[in-house]
Amino acid sequence: MSEPKTQKSDKTVGRFNLELAAGEELRFVYPRHWIVFARRTWWLALVLGLLLIIGRWLIARLIEDSGEALAPTILLTAILAAASILLLFFYLDWRNDALIYTNRRLVHVERVVLIFKSQEEVTLDKVQDVNTTVRGLFAQLLGYGDIYIDTAARGTDIRFGPIARPRDAQQEVMATVRGLQAKASAKLMQQTLLHRMDPDRYPEPSLPRATAPEMPVRRRWRLLEWIWPPNPRREGDEITWYKHNIFLLQRMLVPTLLLILVAAGAFFFPPWADASALWIGWGLLLLLLVGVLVVNYQLWLGDIYVLRSDMLLDIKRTPFGLFGESRRAGGLGRIQNIMLEQPGFMANLFNFGNVRIQTAGQEDFTFNRVPRPEEVQREIDRRQALYRLRQEQREREGIADWVVTFWQMTQEPPEQ
Repeated sequence: MSEPKTQKSDKTVGRFNLELAAGEELRFVYPRHWIVFARRTWWLALVLGLLLIIGRWLIARLIEDSGEALAPTILLTAILAAASILLLFFYLDWRNDALIYTNRRLVHVERVVLIFKSQEEVTLDKVQDVNTTVRGLFAQLLGYGDIYIDTAARGTDIRFGPIARPRDAQQEVMATVRGLQAKASAKLMQQTLLHRMDPDRYPEPSLPRATAPEMPVRRRWRLLEWIWPPNPRREGDEITWYKHNIFLLQRMLVPTLLLILVAAGAFFFPPWADASALWIGWGLLLLLLVGVLVVNYQLWLGDIYVLRSDMLLDIKRTPFGLFGESRRAGGLGRIQNIMLEQPGFMANLFNFGNVRIQTAGQEDFTFNRVPRPEEVQREIDRRQALYRLRQEQREREGIADWVVTFWQMTQEPPEQ
């Protein structure tokens, strides 16, 4: 098993071309697990083994028959040299990817030799949560998995892996993050008190936004999105998820095929003298199938999950809202745990799953068959963390009111 981390060293800093600021210390470097290198090169090792066996047998036969095997030897050597260069390329590509952890930030480095380099980073004070995912039997046995760094702003999250012992890495990073959060909380308390005492001199402390600004929608896709809405759909700070599009297709497939068959059946009507009754029945059947399609579409469109800045909503609407809707709501402050599952081959193939939200004193919320369930889980995690930050700020403001009132009483005795 590969080492999940290495101690800080000038050699590591130089290899990744990382510049450390004054007072910044390199703590650990998390490389990708060796299974990544094995997955990329197993076929090459197999081909090399077969070439060596076949090449040695062929050269031995040529020497035995003619006493001359120079050309095959040169060809085999050239192939082995090319394969060795390719193997070295895969090794360097594997070694050049890492998650670097310092006492101030996390840096995600991706490099392809002479082709590509990418570096993204996030300061530890912006980290909201660190999650890990260990999937499959091999991951459990070999102890590797992915790590997710969630931040306050969407678009700056870091996903890296697989790495060895991801839960150890999670605990190490979160220990530092919690220390920084405690300092930040104390600083916010100080800023809140100063603002209460002298609002003209000291500004009100601000909290991070829930999400990044919504991206503009291209006009040429407006009609398509009206028929087939984006999943998820974002409107300001509200996010709506539908069930995965594959379940809409599943609902529509059989009625659509029947509709095509019935429509095509008109070309095979018998040449009767009076076929008005047949045409009327055919038309009614077409209308019935179109109605089934519309109802199935409305059932899929009305089964939604909504995430707001302070609550979760599970909504089921009847077609066109003719018979009302059922709605469950739960506050983000009551969430205790968020789990996801992707049961079966189809769920992993099409990347959909269930996200279960355990709440205090309520029945669990389950976002069933939503696309990209890991993103759904991280978005709810982020919103919950920001909700708690706002709640803590309200508590600080309440404490500050008491402290300022007491301070004012010490400056000016209350009137009798």
